[in-house]
Amino acid sequence: MKKISSLILNKSIDEISMDDFLYCAGIVKGNGDVFILKIDGAREVNHYTVIISFPTIEAEMIRADDKSMKIALFKVLEAYILVRKES
Repeated sequence: MKKISSLILNKSIDEISMDDFLYCAGIVKGNGDVFILKIDGAREVNHYTVIISFPTIEAEMIRADDKSMKIALFKVLEAYILVRKES
């Protein structure tokens, strides 16, 4: 979780690149967890949904819906750090 923390928690949302977010998604995958990014053009608001689920540990799915992809990604990864620290 140190890698994710250093990439997203020490920067403002504007300083975090999409490459940083994709790298973090790879870490999630490497931990055996599922990372989903949904872009829903049919919705009027909150077009972006990000979900992380945990098939290998007892933890509730993390989900964020937002009008900003970056904010949704940040919210989910921030919560992910806490869940994985506790597991």
